[in-house]
Amino acid sequence: MAVRLQQVLRRSLRLTSLQDKSSACCLSSTSAAHQSSSNAAAATPEPLPTHTARFLDGRAAAADWHAELARESAHILKVAGRRPGLGVVLVGDRPDSKLYVTRKREACEKVGISERLVQLPDDCSIGDVQRVVGELCADPGIDGVLVQLPLPPDISEERVMESFDPSKDIDGFHPLNMGRMLMRGRSTGFVPATALGTLRLLAAGGVELRGASVVVVGDSNTVGTPLAALMRDAGAASVTVVHRTSYSALFADALSPRLAAARVAAAACAPRVPPGPSQAARAADVREEALEHLAGLPGITRTADVLVVAVGYPRLVRASWVKPGAAVVDVGINVEGGRVVGDVDEAGVAGVAGVMTPVPGGVGPMTIAATLHNVVASARDRLLGPREVPQVEPLGGLLRRGDLHYAFPDSRT
Repeated sequence: MAVRLQQVLRRSLRLTSLQDKSSACCLSSTSAAHQSSSNAAAATPEPLPTHTARFLDGRAAAADWHAELARESAHILKVAGRRPGLGVVLVGDRPDSKLYVTRKREACEKVGISERLVQLPDDCSIGDVQRVVGELCADPGIDGVLVQLPLPPDISEERVMESFDPSKDIDGFHPLNMGRMLMRGRSTGFVPATALGTLRLLAAGGVELRGASVVVVGDSNTVGTPLAALMRDAGAASVTVVHRTSYSALFADALSPRLAAARVAAAACAPRVPPGPSQAARAADVREEALEHLAGLPGITRTADVLVVAVGYPRLVRASWVKPGAAVVDVGINVEGGRVVGDVDEAGVAGVAGVMTPVPGGVGPMTIAATLHNVVASARDRLLGPREVPQVEPLGGLLRRGDLHYAFPDSRT
């Protein structure tokens, strides 16, 4: 299967190259050579790019965020007599999920959050999961609860999420929290951590979203969909979402045990973007459909001032897919040859983009920091009220916290 997928990707890139050469407005170096004299192009080697993108340091930005949260946690402990509390539910023994939970626990200790982990076996029932979620939500010493994903295939993620108390759903996946975020003109509760961390990283790096053309490749509930809504509300002029399910055959083994083990071996602890629906049921002939959609993607991605890629396929986006000077956010965490790589071909795209996030060390650390932010914000509101502690602007002013909600008063109409 892996060989076949690589063949598909190579064919798609050949089609992309041909498409680039025939377009008068193409931005790639290949098409620029095509528009010049073909004899000169054949005789003269293409020069290596001299431009290098500026990389946004997610580890440094997350450390700054941790320091803010540690100060706020210490104030909460001093005034309210207890630390902010997080409850975590882990189902089964997927090695990558266990690694990610371990990283969260370590981060909680650094910023002064107490943490309670409940681990359930693989063969537990959905009732067992819902019972534990209910107990944690009812615990007055716990301010936020999360269930580590993915769940075993016979446990409905939707039913588990609906069993949450929305006021303790720090992942922001409960239908009430997600719905309020997606609707214009509504204040929101908790924002999903990867989306929140991504916007904070862009703000820290000085990337302007107001008036920008944004393309989000990937439409998952955890990353692509909330990010598109937040980009819209941060003032983007347009937000285009490329639906990953239209070429989901490329991702049929996304949650396989083999990949889970490889991710742990490479210390790839950020949550993998979940696969599209019913991937396993899609037959091999659908891969031709996937190829067709892949060949058309560069024409969409090249329109982006800010390009976000969150599909979970290694080095999918190449230099010819990127508008010169664009900000490129790589959310993907993949393992290739024992190395952690993103969804973007970092070496090639760095010669075109103006700003990039690295993998590892970009969005991943910010995701964990955003989770902790939601816990501390929940504790502050529960124990002190929103005015007792100096406000921490989570996105450098793009989001303003008010009462129990994030609000976007400047950009919503």
